[in-house]
Amino acid sequence: MDKQERAISLQDLCWKIVLGWRRLLACAVIFAVVMTVWQYVQGQKSYNEAMKKYREQTEALESGESETLTGRTEFTDAELAQIQDAKSLQSLLDRNRAYIQKSILMNTNAYRENVLILEYYVDSEYRFNYTEDNEVDYTNAVVDAYKHYGENGGLAEKIDEELDLGYELRYVQEIVGVTVAASMDTFTVEIIYPDQVMLQKISDVVDTALQEQASAISDSIGRHSLKLISETITVRTDSDLANYQQTYQNMVNNYRNQFNTLKNAMSAEQLAEIEMMVKEDDEEEEENVPEVELVEPVKPGIGVGNFVLGAIAGLFLAAIWITCEVLFASRLQTVEELSEMYGLRLFGTVQLTEKGSGFDRYLQKLKNRHKKQMPQEAWIDIICSNIELVCRSENLKQVYLTGSEWEKLDAQTVEHITEGLKKADIQVFCGGNICYDMVSLRDVYEVGNVILIEQENVSIYREMEKEMKTLAEQKVQILGSVGVI
Repeated sequence: MDKQERAISLQDLCWKIVLGWRRLLACAVIFAVVMTVWQYVQGQKSYNEAMKKYREQTEALESGESETLTGRTEFTDAELAQIQDAKSLQSLLDRNRAYIQKSILMNTNAYRENVLILEYYVDSEYRFNYTEDNEVDYTNAVVDAYKHYGENGGLAEKIDEELDLGYELRYVQEIVGVTVAASMDTFTVEIIYPDQVMLQKISDVVDTALQEQASAISDSIGRHSLKLISETITVRTDSDLANYQQTYQNMVNNYRNQFNTLKNAMSAEQLAEIEMMVKEDDEEEEENVPEVELVEPVKPGIGVGNFVLGAIAGLFLAAIWITCEVLFASRLQTVEELSEMYGLRLFGTVQLTEKGSGFDRYLQKLKNRHKKQMPQEAWIDIICSNIELVCRSENLKQVYLTGSEWEKLDAQTVEHITEGLKKADIQVFCGGNICYDMVSLRDVYEVGNVILIEQENVSIYREMEKEMKTLAEQKVQILGSVGVI
């Protein structure tokens, strides 16, 4: 039988994973412990390095070397270059951090962006007359004037003046955008703001400001009228803003990493010099010598997050492990495969009630909750009845019971099946694996028909195929099969 032709039920696969709860639990615990220990070891290593540097800096300060922090000690050219680079990175980092904290755009949810969209049409009074000399059409210049007014702070100043949003003007200007249509007679104003109620107020301010601007543009460029075509407040996903925010954040992270790398290679004197120079630039330095505060590193602890992450990884890998076992299994996965794969008549299934722990039995009951629940004896009676009916229809008085893993069968189950068939006046013969026991093979040949008893997760596909091939060669009839789980 080609294993690639096996049909695997997704439901059966899920139950295989659930029933392998011991393996899932073991992998989850092992990976959780390993992940936690690894994180602790790495943290301890970093802590030891930081603590060593902290002690060196503390000893330098206590021995009077802190006097060099005032700038009285001369640094080498390489040290000065490091200090200047670190100072520049610190300034860039501070400015960009401030921008991320204060900017309206940087604090807008790009995946749920509230935006006001106002579309305007410029109705120019310019008319072309073929019989008279005419000036150049000034409609494009009018539209460009409105675009210039919106993009260069005119609308932002008006919004800030009327509504006082509480932001610096440069941040208000960032949320205003103006685009001109290809026809060059319409333009669109887009304003981004987190609060939709405030967007409605902004809409009124923008419309008023543009209408006021219309008279000035008419006097300077050409007469026209400005008409509002549509006004919409909507929620959208802005991929450009998301990329802009991510780029800015990556830039800040890059500055931070470069700054930390420079700091790690510096002495306590250089670090203090950087701090003093930054304070001088911010005009916050006092006349006396600044005190250098060294922060003692914090000892690493046990991270609950790493424990949980390791447990999840363990569960995932254990599930993959079980799935691979099912996909590439060499043993019978379900008793239904006896009929689905080999075309054998399935007389019934015997459930070994003593199999597994209490929790395993609970899971088996949960798995079979939609099936009729009966004692093992009742299932064996049904199996014997099915065999009896087949024997009557084919006028058979004797059967032979065997299986590819006969030596591993439950003796009590075989005994119950044998007794049930004897009550129906059917003579029963039992024997070992016919592929390896010649006595059993001769007995099967003499009887002429056989019933195979195969076990889930025990019977091997290759052995079953070999067994059925041998029976076919000896022209022994296979009446059907019985599954044991």
